[in-house]
Amino acid sequence: MSNTGLTLPAGPIGLIAHVGAGLCEALDDYLSQNPADLLLIEPNPEYAEDLRRRTAALEAASTKAEVLEQAVTAEAGRAPFHLLNFADLSCLKDPEGLRTLMPGIRVVAKPMVDIAPLSQILKGRAIEKERFNALVIEALGEEITVLEDLRASGLLQTFDQIAVRVGAAALLEGAGNVKTVQAFLSEQGFRLDATDSASDPDWPLCRFSLDRLSLENKSLKDDISKRKAEAAKLQEALSAAQARAEALEQEKAALSPGLTELKGEAAKLREDLSAAQARAEALEQEKAALSSGLTELKGEAAKLREDLSAAQARAEALEQEKEQLEPLRLASDEALAKARDGETSALADLRMAVKMQSLVRADLEDLQQRYRTLKGEKTALEDLLGQLTRKLETAATHLRDMSDSGFDQLSGSPESEDIAPAKTPVRKKAAGKKTVAKKSSPSSRSHTTTANKKKRGTS
Repeated sequence: MSNTGLTLPAGPIGLIAHVGAGLCEALDDYLSQNPADLLLIEPNPEYAEDLRRRTAALEAASTKAEVLEQAVTAEAGRAPFHLLNFADLSCLKDPEGLRTLMPGIRVVAKPMVDIAPLSQILKGRAIEKERFNALVIEALGEEITVLEDLRASGLLQTFDQIAVRVGAAALLEGAGNVKTVQAFLSEQGFRLDATDSASDPDWPLCRFSLDRLSLENKSLKDDISKRKAEAAKLQEALSAAQARAEALEQEKAALSPGLTELKGEAAKLREDLSAAQARAEALEQEKAALSSGLTELKGEAAKLREDLSAAQARAEALEQEKEQLEPLRLASDEALAKARDGETSALADLRMAVKMQSLVRADLEDLQQRYRTLKGEKTALEDLLGQLTRKLETAATHLRDMSDSGFDQLSGSPESEDIAPAKTPVRKKAAGKKTVAKKSSPSSRSHTTTANKKKRGTS
């Protein structure tokens, strides 16, 4: 495959890149155009060595020539290269599909070669867009892969002319054909200038030129289509926004009466809250006053309890004195009885006994009177203590009612005004009174007997 199919202009040439250069019979044609950069890529080790030898003499020339011994595909690394007995058909892919066209084809060697995407190879090179740049692709089975890689990297339109040798039919897996390559490049703004099938009708060489005007038109059409799509979307968004605005206006009109009503309710609630807060403050003051009064009542109750304890202690002491005087009274009664039974007793003894009895009776009556007085005081103290206890219980109940009522009003709950706390019934403590049965003492009976005797003597 000697003809590259390129038609280079007379102007300055920038980069000429030849993928799958082989023996590159067009090398002299390339050099005659004095390109600024010449890149020859060939994975066959023998062919690559021959190209390096032929370009070695160009080191001093204006053309920068470079030979890369590697294959071009979608990934970087190393892969086996199928060297066939038809050397121009050697490829990276399994050549099994080629046997349908050429049954005698066979693999003569499979050396491991370096592989890399073309975009990666061109990444470090300065491609001058002001100059004419050309690309030749003779990589069997990798045509679409190379073109797709250049399109994705944005380098495809840097080439003004692209020549692709591609099969009339796709014989290898994943390979393109004339129609697929033409469709792909046409979509990217390239037009088909010529198809050379004279040298090999099964693998014709197709030359494409970048139609910049067509590319600009396509870009404009794409931009117009994009803007139309954006305008349609904006129109849809505008319609949706208008519909939404109308719906919101309707919602606003429907919500306005409710909002006014809610504002009125809010104002009333604020007034109720202020009243409840004022009532709570008043209740707090009442509570503080009642608490102070309750403290005073508790102090009075404590003092009354102390007085009651003292009265009870005094009553017990009088009881003890009464018990101590009881033997004297009995002794006097016994002496009086002896005096009454013994008629021979002296009058002096009788007078003495009478005097002793009178003294004892006087002391006893005085004791009884004091006892009754203390008992009355005790009863009065117990009544007073009962009244104080009832007042304390009433004050405590009132405090609890006030505390519950204040909390309900502060919480703002309408139900709290309807439910009154149950009042705890006040239990009245009955003041116990002891009934003291008066017993006739022996001394009184003795005194009566003596009086009767005196009456009989007088009579």
